[in-house]
Amino acid sequence: MMNVSVDFHTHILPCMDDGSASTAMSLEMLEREAAQGIETVVLTPHFYPHRERPESFLKRREESVALLRDAMDGRKGFPNIIVGAEVHYFEGISDCDYLQQLKIEDTDTVMIEMPLTNWSKRMLSELCDIGQKQNLTQIVAHIDRYIGVFRSCVQMDDLAELPVYVQASSDFFTRLATKKKALRMLRDGMMHVLGSDCHNLTSRPPNMGNTSEFIKHRLGSEAIEYINSFENKILNK
Repeated sequence: MMNVSVDFHTHILPCMDDGSASTAMSLEMLEREAAQGIETVVLTPHFYPHRERPESFLKRREESVALLRDAMDGRKGFPNIIVGAEVHYFEGISDCDYLQQLKIEDTDTVMIEMPLTNWSKRMLSELCDIGQKQNLTQIVAHIDRYIGVFRSCVQMDDLAELPVYVQASSDFFTRLATKKKALRMLRDGMMHVLGSDCHNLTSRPPNMGNTSEFIKHRLGSEAIEYINSFENKILNK
């Protein structure tokens, strides 16, 4: 049976942020991803420009990736890993020269975490400018987190007009309070890729498998094909 094949949003890199606390935990998280049918995992540690210089973040990320790849070396059954970042939005981000170094590996795509406030027209314009000024495609991370902030469909409609991809969290589809809205948004083309946003093995574990099964049950395999088509398009430029 067809499953979603890419987990586009994870905090599996060891000791990078509030995600995996060790290489051993990272390996087990990757094993769970593989068991759920995930073939590719995008590693997206938090980058907060107001907390850390990009040079420091990039150095830490390089070291963490090396540790993880060394631990995976010679062992079979893991998904392919691709390095990226979850970049917190800030005023002036479209003019930031180091944004190119934070894009998802071997793509022209960068993941942006928007603030938990109502988004102004200026913020939406700046989000659009990332593409125009930097020739990058943007993924807006975990759109489900902002649903309560919007309180209406107006800003969602504005977002839908922008040349950006929208990522939803897998548990958006499995929580009782939100699953109907998640299905409706997917059916209406208001999201494009999925990510577990996993941080650990307990409270926020990899959980893409249940989501794939739920989507197939409610919307059919065509919905999975729709998601996979966008994911493949991004990873293959």
